[in-house]
Amino acid sequence: MANQSIQIHVLSGPGAGSRLSFAQGPIFCGRENSNQVILAGPVVSRKHCEIVEIDGRWFVNNLSPNGLRVAGKKVGSKPVPLDDGTVVGVGDLDLFRVHPSSSPTVPLPTDEGSTQEQTDEQAQPVARKPRTRLWVGIGVYMVILLALFIYLSTLGENKKTEAPQPPELTRQQIESELRKPARRSSQGIDERLAQQSLEEARALGARPEARADGLYRTYRAYRDSLAAAGKDSFDTGSDQTKYEDVRDRLIEVLDKKYRNAYLTLRSQDFKSAVEEFRVVMDMYPDADSAVFKNASLQRAYAANGLKRTKKSVF
Repeated sequence: MANQSIQIHVLSGPGAGSRLSFAQGPIFCGRENSNQVILAGPVVSRKHCEIVEIDGRWFVNNLSPNGLRVAGKKVGSKPVPLDDGTVVGVGDLDLFRVHPSSSPTVPLPTDEGSTQEQTDEQAQPVARKPRTRLWVGIGVYMVILLALFIYLSTLGENKKTEAPQPPELTRQQIESELRKPARRSSQGIDERLAQQSLEEARALGARPEARADGLYRTYRAYRDSLAAAGKDSFDTGSDQTKYEDVRDRLIEVLDKKYRNAYLTLRSQDFKSAVEEFRVVMDMYPDADSAVFKNASLQRAYAANGLKRTKKSVF
């Protein structure tokens, strides 16, 4: 199987017009300078999307609550395949165009020696044919031994250079991440924004929605309200109680999904682990958090394991 590569033609941001080439993923795209592809725009998130290779094909995953558009169509939480020339954007803004490709396979050299040997053999008397065949057999045997030696050496080298699996997050680490105080706004207290975020949290919390992404949106709205107000807790007891309930439920669901994904990876079911860690990242899409970063590393490790498995098969 040929190694896959992808070229990204940037259409927005400081690098508009540039073409970036990547041989492997994940490739993060967004407003932050830590992304491999830096974009800009009023609706572009800090980490807006990621591009990954699965089963020899490139896909894009949405990481932003602002959504994503691929080839003019809005996408959901599932990875969307990318064809040559596909344009990825958000709203009315085109972010970049992709050009997936595979590196050309190297043609096997022609067996000129065998051809020449056959010609020489035909030119020799019949009495010399057994000796010629003997030398050909010895040559083939030596080539097989050399190929086997190279394969075993490469296999040993791959084991030495294989990156270790990232450490597993504990339940305590996940709880600590979600329970830490809301980050204060650098622009100071904004009562209007605090009230708007609180009303949004109340409206989301009133919905009979058990999905983890709904819990995160409610949890994030409560925290945005606290950050804008410059507080660690709400003045109203009912709001504080609902905030703590949403936070605790999100911790429970997130820890369960993360634990299942990690066990799947430990069992070397790399294909399933790639998908399960993507679900964890969708549940808690805060790209600056320790939970998101660890899940991203685990997913990249699973993707590399999937590649190694395919190479060993072929």
